[in-house]
This record gives sequence, C-alpha cells and structure tokens, in this order.
Amino acid sequence: MLKSFSMKLTNADVSLWLIALALYALAWFALRRMSCAASHSARLHALRAAQDARTDTTYVGYIGLATIGFFWRVLFAGAFVPAGGGDMAAILYPIYHFAQENLRQGIIPLWNPHLYAGIPFVGHIQSGPFYPPNLLLFLLTPEVTYRSLEYLLIAHFWLAGVLMYVMLRNLDGRRQTADGSDLSAVHRPPSTVQLSRPAALLGALVFMFNDFNLTHIGNPNMVAVGAWLPLALLLFHLALARRRMFYAMLGGAVTGMAYLAGHIQPFLYILFAVGLYALYFVLTADSRRQTADRQPPSVVRRLSSIVLRPISYLLAFLAFTVLIAAISLVPNLEMSAQSLRESLTYADAAAFSLPPAQMVGLFVPGLFGRGPDIHWGPWERVEVGYVGILPLILAALALMWRRERTPRFFVLLALVSFVLATGLYGVVHGWLFLIPGYSQIRVPARFVFLLDFAIAALAAYGFDTLLRPLPLRLRKAWRNVFPVLALTLAAVVFVFIPLMFVAVALNQSQDVSIFNRTANGFNGVVLFAILLTASLVLLLARRTRWLSWRTWTVAMVVFVFADLASLGAYLDMGESDPTANFNHPQAVGFLRNDHDPFRIETPEDSWFQWQPNLGLVAHLDDAAGIYNPLLLQRYARYWHAAIGRDNVLYDLLNTKYLVVKKDEKVGAKFTLAFDGDPSVNIWQNQNALPRAFMLYQSKFVKSADEAFDAITSSGFDPQQTIVLETADGERRTANGGPSVVKFKSRGTNFVEYEVTSSGEGYLFTGDTYYPGWRAILDGIEAPLLRADYLFRAVKVPAGNHEVELIFDPLSWKVGVAFTTLGVIGLLVGGWLNRRNITSAGRPPTRKSARHV
Repeated sequence: MLKSFSMKLTNADVSLWLIALALYALAWFALRRMSCAASHSARLHALRAAQDARTDTTYVGYIGLATIGFFWRVLFAGAFVPAGGGDMAAILYPIYHFAQENLRQGIIPLWNPHLYAGIPFVGHIQSGPFYPPNLLLFLLTPEVTYRSLEYLLIAHFWLAGVLMYVMLRNLDGRRQTADGSDLSAVHRPPSTVQLSRPAALLGALVFMFNDFNLTHIGNPNMVAVGAWLPLALLLFHLALARRRMFYAMLGGAVTGMAYLAGHIQPFLYILFAVGLYALYFVLTADSRRQTADRQPPSVVRRLSSIVLRPISYLLAFLAFTVLIAAISLVPNLEMSAQSLRESLTYADAAAFSLPPAQMVGLFVPGLFGRGPDIHWGPWERVEVGYVGILPLILAALALMWRRERTPRFFVLLALVSFVLATGLYGVVHGWLFLIPGYSQIRVPARFVFLLDFAIAALAAYGFDTLLRPLPLRLRKAWRNVFPVLALTLAAVVFVFIPLMFVAVALNQSQDVSIFNRTANGFNGVVLFAILLTASLVLLLARRTRWLSWRTWTVAMVVFVFADLASLGAYLDMGESDPTANFNHPQAVGFLRNDHDPFRIETPEDSWFQWQPNLGLVAHLDDAAGIYNPLLLQRYARYWHAAIGRDNVLYDLLNTKYLVVKKDEKVGAKFTLAFDGDPSVNIWQNQNALPRAFMLYQSKFVKSADEAFDAITSSGFDPQQTIVLETADGERRTANGGPSVVKFKSRGTNFVEYEVTSSGEGYLFTGDTYYPGWRAILDGIEAPLLRADYLFRAVKVPAGNHEVELIFDPLSWKVGVAFTTLGVIGLLVGGWLNRRNITSAGRPPTRKSARHV
C-alpha cells in the first residue's frame, strides 16, 4: 500500500497522518467512555458534558474530512500549492529552514547574516520563530521541507474551521438537553437556543474556504493569523456576556499568539473586529435593565455597566495582546521604524483596492479571471470575497429574519469591512490610514477577510433559522424568497447567458487572450446559473418537505462544501516542485570552496533559475534577496546606488560573485568562474573588496544625508577614507602602515576578528549597522560607529587585538520581559477566575445563611 505512494508521500508523511488519526480516534473513544460511564443520578452534568463533547468532536472530524477532501491532490497525488510556490517557497521556506537550524542548535536567531548585508531576523515579522505551531514543527521534524509547510497550511485551514464552529456554537443561547439533540428546543425563540451543530458546521466551512484564504494560499502565515479570529472574538464576547475579566485577558493572549505567526494585516483585522464589537456592545446596551430589587439602576451604575466595563475589558484585551506578542512585537516595531514601511504614503497604502465592479466576484468569481494566470481586469488582481451562492442566500435570510443582537453585529461588520475594502474608491479607508498601525499596511481589498467572516456567520444564522419551525411572521417572507430567486435565475438564463454566448461567438476570430477571457466569463456565468438553480431546488425541498429533515440538512452542508471546493480547490495548484531552483549542488559546492567571507548577487531576471533567498538554506551570504517590504531604508537607498555594479559601492558590499542564468551578459569587471551548473553561471568580481579591513583616514559627518553624499561623490575611495557619522563633522588622518584582519569565528548573532595594526585606525566591517550591535575590544566594551552610511566600524589602537561584535538588542530583552509578564499575569488571572467560580459554587455557611 505504501509503495503506491512512494513517489508522492514519504514514510514520514504517512506516519504524521497516522499519528494525527490515532490521536483523534483516541480522543473520540475517551469521550465516549466518559459519557457511557457517567451516572444518570449523581453525574448527570458530566454525562451531558461528555455527550456534548463527543458529538462536537464528531463534527470536528467532519471539518477534518472536508479539509482532506479539499486538499486531496496535495496530500495524496503529489500536487503543490500554490503553483510556483509563491511566498511560501521564496520567503517562508528558507526563513523557517534557517530558524529551525538555529533553534535545534540552541541558538535564538536574532540576526540574519545571509541577506541584505545583514538584517534583523526576530525583528522581521514574517520570521515567526516563537509561534507555538511553528516551534512544534521546528523541534519535532528533522528538517523543514516544503511539504511540511504545506501541512502547516492545511492544519490552519482545519483550525480555522474548528474555531469558527466553536464560536458559532457558543455565541448565543443555552445548551440543549442531555440527549444532545439540536431539535429538542426548536419551539423556543431562536435567541434563547444555542446555534445548531449543522448550522455551525456550515458556517465553519464557509469561513475556512473563504476567498481570502484561497487567494493567500501561498501565505500560510496570513492564513494562520486569521484562523484565530473566531476564538478571539468569542472570548471577548464571553467577557462581556459573563462579566469576567479573565476571558478578555485570554482573548488578548490568543490574539497576541496569533501575531506570532507572522503577518500584521490579519492581526490588525482581529483588533478591528474586536474593537468594533466593543463599540457595538456599548451602543446597543440595554440601559433600562433593573437591579435585583427591581429598582431602576442609578446613573453611575448604568454608566459603569454600559460603558466602563466594556472599556476595561477592551483595555485588558489589548494589554494582553501586546504582552504575549511582545517577544516579537517590540523588535518588529523597532525594525519597522527604520524600514520602507515607515515612509509609506496613502497612495501606496491604498494600492490594490477592491474596485466596485470587481464585487461581481461575490457571485461570478471567474468573470474577470480568479486565478493568478488568467486575471484580466484593468486593475490589480485582488480578493473578490467569494463564499458560495447558497451561503449568500442564507446570509440574506439572516439579515431579514434574525433580530438578535449578535447577528446584527455581523451585518454591521460586513458593511464596514466592505466599505474599507474599496479603499481609494471611498473616503472611509483614508480615515483608517490616520490610526497608528493601519497606516503601514497595504492592499485594502484584504478587508474582504472580515466581510467573508461576517457572511459565514450570517449564513450559519440563516441556516439555523431554516432548521427550526418558522414563526408565523416569517412564513410570508419565506414564501416571497422564491419569486425573487426565480426571477434572478430567469434573468441569468435568458439574458446574461445568451449575451455571453454571443460575445464568445464574436470573439472567436480575435486574439486568443481576448477569446479566453470571454470564454472564462461565459463559463463563470453558466456556473453561477447552475449553483443558483441547485440552491433554489434545495430551498424548495425545505418548503415542500421533499426530503427528510436529516437528509435535507446533510444535502445543504454537502452542497456548500461542493460549491467552495469546486471553485477553489484547484485554483492555484501546480505539479512541479516549487523548491527546484534551490537545488544547485555543483554551484553551491564551488562557492563553499571559497573560505574567505564573500557575498553573491543574483539579478532579478535569474530568480527562476536561482532562488534569491537560497543563502538561508545553503549558508551563503547574499548582497540582496527577494523583495522585502520591511527592507531597511538605508540599505534600500544604498543598494539603489550600488546596483549598477560599475561603482565602488557595489565592491564595498564584498560582492565577489554574480550568479546569473546561462545566457545572461555581465560587465567587463567580471570573469567567468564556474559554468558547471546546468542552469546558471557564476562570474567573479575582480574588484570586490574584503569583508573587513583597517583604515587610517577618516571623515566625520553630522547626518545620514551628508554620509550618503560623501560615499556617492566621484572622489570617494573606500580603501583610503572611512566616513563616520558623529555630532561634529571633521576630517582626521592617522599614521598607519600594513595591517592584517582575520576572521576568528562567526555565527548567527556574532562575529570575531583578529586585528594586527601598525597604528591607531578604524576596523571597517562590511555588515549592516543596526541598534543592538555591541563591540568588544580585548574583552572591554568599545564604541560601535556607523561607517560609510550603512556599515559598522570600531576604533582599534596599534598592536594585536581581538574584536568581537555581538548582536544583543535591548528590544529583544524588553520583549521577552513583557511576554514573561503576560504569561505570569495570565496564570494568575486564571487562578483567580477559577477561585471565584469555585467560591460562587459553594453552599452558604450557617453564618452567612442567616443573613440571606
């Protein structure tokens, strides 16, 4: 059996899934044993809890089966997502490989010495080394592979569904009776009954396979952060509903942990949703509620209950979000302040807005081409928010029928997120740009994540209503739904489909790309008609009772999954290994034979042959790397001046080798060094300067601009003069003769030199200067200077010396301290909460009973 999968799944892959299945089965049977062992008299509560948990575990299993069915080609047929690898191959795979390699050696990788002449690693938000699932992956697997990243992605799709199911089951109402039946309370008003399991399952499927997740299937860190939104919102809701501060603290901790997965936008969306919910809760609070003695509460008590308590819970939520995330958040903020994000304009932030015309994608996602290869709209490809046809209808029913407080919040969230997703097409998004944090994120269209989340919840509420006998006031409205749907279907079938058919026929003689676009649009409209027809048939089956309740319920859930899987499962999938261009054993072997420190460079037009971030996997230093929005501003400015390759700035970066595709032409300063790789050649830069050397002539400048002007001037010679930034600008010349600089050792967060100098001068090191680097000269701390605008320097006296540079940033220490404080605070809060619950459940003593 295993041999048939030998080319698709390794034994480790099969073992992983067998272990996961065994753990799930163990949990299910343990819960079943608990329910069977419970006594109907003394342990009735335990019986109910065990039966509920066992049934919910079964539904969690259904979510797992849906996940496996959606990704079956990846799990069992050797396919890859996304096609070409996207950011998962180009960015996350080498980053996670580097993180795992260091962590398994007991090294916390604070610095990345291999890319961009050195750049913070923990300070880069996408590194994600402290996110618990990432840590499990790093510590439990021998080596991070692309497949393991795909499994991590798939696991978070499943997690998103499970947490959405948990949220929908616990937002409203009371639990059902001991038999676990969802029909035991069908005659109660919907607002007093817990959302049914099938409805929660449907909402979970809609959320986990929403268009945001599918569009960013190559960004598992985005999917991972977004997966925690339902749990964060649920915990904050429970804090407000049960008046327990600990739930707000726990919700903040969950959000802080989600931040550690490594993407700022979904994290800010979680904060936005929770903040909007707190505001909604305040604005919709019932100020007429009476106290226990049936007297109207005082103004102070109303103010405390309606305003102050929600605000205090929100502050606790935000505080623990910051504390738990601080281990990455504080270094991230330090790096962000010096990165290209800091200078983001509103025009940059509003790029990739959702055009109003693109909203047709909610119904016909393929009209403008949904996948990356066939998109043809006159705007950038963005998320269209598709969540299925039947869920949209169910959400509309919830909008019309459900008058409770919670469904109305999801209506508000959907409206606000839609307006914000349109970005520069509306004025509201510009107001959000004024809020700290939101001013540094791009792609407003990604707000469809919250739109899809709200639609998924509303679809669950709409389905839940249909699972119960409809009250008299809704029956007439229910009958009016069918003429509207029938008219819509007739318009599509008799108007739009013929028009699209004529367009396809007329474009047969046009350019093939035009014909393909028209044909894809035609196919999308026909598919919409089919899905709308099937939705109408299923709803008619509910009204006419063609099917039994159980059969109809299953059919509705299965149809929603089939809709989402059919239009999304193969959307961005390929058959070729996305990490193939990491595999260059001959070329890497040649480069490693050069034992002197050096850097390589790979032009952008050769990235398909040689991954620009390969240095993190092959232990090679690169002068650049793939596009990085958090690139340090100084480095970006320096690299822009050096990229011509015919200047001393390029040579000063220690760029000794140029890796290009076979037919690429290079400048006269390069000589062919290696051509034994089938896809790339390696050329040597004859003018490359050493990584570190001594200088005795210095020029002092007062600002960064002066330093940049000095190194870009025509007479600048980096082998003769070092440019240093100080408060007082001057020029100094010292006597110095021959010097020797040797690398003693180097690692992720440090580098050591042995220096022999004939006079007092400056040790120049061609690595990026950044706050947190310290210089140790012969065991004594020495000032570390910023040299030649970008690099580091240490003043060294004459003689033999040892110089050690250590990356020991204060931001990292502060972040660790805050996170430790957050964990301690969470443990204390949990203990106090448990103590209060226990105290509340105790019977009154004799003394206290006399006063009752």
